[in-house]
Amino acid sequence: MAGMAAWSGVLSSWTGLGEIVLFSPMSGRTRPEFQSLVGSILQSPFFRLRTTGDPTFAELFTQARKSVVGATDHQFYPHHEFLSQVPYPARFNVDDGGRPPRLPGLDCEPFPFSATLVPDRPLEDDETDLHIPRLGLLALPDGSIRGTLTYNGYAFESAVVERLADDFVRFAGGALENPDRRLS
Repeated sequence: MAGMAAWSGVLSSWTGLGEIVLFSPMSGRTRPEFQSLVGSILQSPFFRLRTTGDPTFAELFTQARKSVVGATDHQFYPHHEFLSQVPYPARFNVDDGGRPPRLPGLDCEPFPFSATLVPDRPLEDDETDLHIPRLGLLALPDGSIRGTLTYNGYAFESAVVERLADDFVRFAGGALENPDRRLS
């Protein structure tokens, strides 16, 4: 939730928007008997954080927590019904495993993904890719966190994405040192 709050704060400062909508996958395994099932029971609820009024990081964190709890209660609402109302939500992923999956009888190992998505073709001069780079955070077994921004290499210059990543690291670090720090 801290990462979600920090990402919303950075996106708000970059866009000037007073409301950031994110979506993030949830396991969908809401009952103990679902834990052993193989296959995808994945939901991607939306989370809305308001950044108007120059909130503090602590206030954004509280909003993120309430939004996650509320979305968890309603995670089975059809994703496609919201997507038409929020066509370009910011994607935010957190993986708290940091270890390979365990499937009985199978050898499993991590599969690294590229941080740059390359579509089949470059954008035309009059085309715009409005998808926001996706922030992924991975909690490692040693307690550290590794982050990646996945983006369309045809739509964003790497220098811009690097500045966005630097702003996130700076904002998150400052917010953790002083949770009462305001977005401005």
